[in-house]
Amino acid sequence: MRIALSAAAVAAIMALSGFPAWGVNYRNPAHDAVPGAYWLGIHYEDQERTFAVEGTGDRNYDISVLGLDGGFGLFPGGVLNLSLGSVAIAGESLDNEMTGVEAGVQLRWNLDAQVPLDPRGNTFSQFRKGLFVGVRLGNVEDKNSVGLDYTQYDLGFGVGTPLIRQVQLYGGGVLSVLAGNGTGGGSSGSVDSRDNLGAFAGIEYRPQDNLTVGGELHLVHEWGIGFYVEYSP
Repeated sequence: MRIALSAAAVAAIMALSGFPAWGVNYRNPAHDAVPGAYWLGIHYEDQERTFAVEGTGDRNYDISVLGLDGGFGLFPGGVLNLSLGSVAIAGESLDNEMTGVEAGVQLRWNLDAQVPLDPRGNTFSQFRKGLFVGVRLGNVEDKNSVGLDYTQYDLGFGVGTPLIRQVQLYGGGVLSVLAGNGTGGGSSGSVDSRDNLGAFAGIEYRPQDNLTVGGELHLVHEWGIGFYVEYSP
């Protein structure tokens, strides 16, 4: 038998089911990082996502995220990204803004790492393929201790191609699944993301070898934009 949720718990769960979690900027799966390289960065995202709350139906919410990133080149074509982010969630059925912290890990693998990108290549002259997989964990809570614990899983495939010198376009498809448990007002209930299959597209600009500036668009599974900056000391 389903657990009846209090109004406060329902609001909490609805707020987070659309939460894009850390580093929702998937970044270019056909990256150019080399083993032993490392970098630091920041990211910002503003997303809307549809989710189902136990016993209440589907809802849409807007979430903004600001976070810090670190990355490492592990093997030819492979990089590991770690991230920690702060969250702010607002919605029409929320009495109070919810805030929280999340952390995650992502692995990207350039399947064509043996084919270096030609920095002077013609537009769309190369199409390199890549994969990524990520796991994200977090918690949000309002001032009345109504909260939500959640986990998000992302698995995607994409391609990267040159646009002009020092600029790459990338994009692909993603399976993104979020599941969580909300508590508040003496009750609890589950949340599950809707529209788990989606697409992403982005652009990366490298004004110098140790600096990357990017922007990204997400479609279908969630709707929104993101920006990131990565610097290799």
